[in-house]
Amino acid sequence: MEGTLEPIFKSALETIKIHEIKHNEELKQKNTEIDLLNQILEKQKEEMADFLKVSFANRWKKKSEELEIQNQNLEIKIEKLVKDNEKLNFKLDKMTEKTDVSTQKDLNIKLKTKKATYKVDKLNLLSDENKIIGYVE
Repeated sequence: MEGTLEPIFKSALETIKIHEIKHNEELKQKNTEIDLLNQILEKQKEEMADFLKVSFANRWKKKSEELEIQNQNLEIKIEKLVKDNEKLNFKLDKMTEKTDVSTQKDLNIKLKTKKATYKVDKLNLLSDENKIIGYVE
């Protein structure tokens, strides 16, 4: 009986060994594929990180350029306002400029009351008879 069972056991053991070798080879192949996929995943993660850095840098650069343009426009507006302010101040100064009384030429001022008429001549207050009766300060 041992003689008949021995070839069956040997055959079963050989079949198990063949399946084990096949299974080990498939496992090695799948492990290799997993390693390869992990490498690809890491590479894609790095590429994505680089892309995000570049994307952020581009957005930052674009925003920076927009702010620079706004800054230049504001500087131009400020310059215009300063020039307009200077012009207005000059005009205001001209309008409010006081002239000295001694430079005024028309001093023929006459004052009439019920009893007499007075006139101003060279800062002197004169009566009808051209007598000095007071001064203009």
